Amino acid sequence: MTSAPYSRFLKSRGWSQATIAAATGTTENQVRAVIQGRQRVTSYDVLERIAERLSIPRGLMGLAYEQ
Repeated sequence: MTSAPYSRFLKSRGWSQATIAAATGTTENQVRAVIQGRQRVTSYDVLERIAERLSIPRGLMGLAYEQ
């Protein structure tokens, strides 16, 4: 799969790979690998951090909603 749709999505929200890396405590290389489909995010903690810090609804990340 091409990373173009993801790049457009990120740009439309003003998010660069550097911004995402800084917000989620990862590296730009890790962010790039995920966007390009070369790496998967399987850690629940990392998914929670991404959802929280980028204001993405937890359900869209496959996470349970907090009560």
